[in-house]
Amino acid sequence: MARHTIFTNSILVDNLDNSNLKDEILKELKIHEDLKKGRQFSNFGGFQTLDIKNKFICKTVGQKCVEMLFESYDFKIDKIIMCNLWINKNNKNDFNLPHVHPSCQFSGAYYLETPQKGGELSFMRNECSVFSELESFIPNNLDFNEKFYIKPKNNLFIVFPAYLKHMVMPHKEDKTRISVSFNIKLKNG
Repeated sequence: MARHTIFTNSILVDNLDNSNLKDEILKELKIHEDLKKGRQFSNFGGFQTLDIKNKFICKTVGQKCVEMLFESYDFKIDKIIMCNLWINKNNKNDFNLPHVHPSCQFSGAYYLETPQKGGELSFMRNECSVFSELESFIPNNLDFNEKFYIKPKNNLFIVFPAYLKHMVMPHKEDKTRISVSFNIKLKNG
């Protein structure tokens, strides 16, 4: 008998502890909040900045992302481009609805401040296999899981394929959850 694992999705996880980066992100967040310049996409409550153009933030986050991608994959590309980057601030009971990131190949998140309980990043299967209910008959097997959760921690840096449907679960603490999200495009030529 042979067993073939035919489709996989990898989520890259590392840490980035950079106090200068954190300070710069918090400064940028305050500027956007003071100007009341935010947007609403998948966020339900909380505050999401417009795209950030701060060169230091974009360069530092971009370098970490490139390092993780090249360490994990054998690319045949000319460039990796940071499409956009924004800051999220979720308060108690705020969350992000299920979504994907179109027009790019990879997305990611960097966590600055996180609550102890709740606020997980939840990945969901996109295909109809989630309707098979196999997870209830064969529990704890990645072949049949409908969801995968990552518990955010301070300094956690995550990169994942942009087509993976995901959401941010609410948290029940008075502490805010601050993260940076970004999109990456691969280019040839």
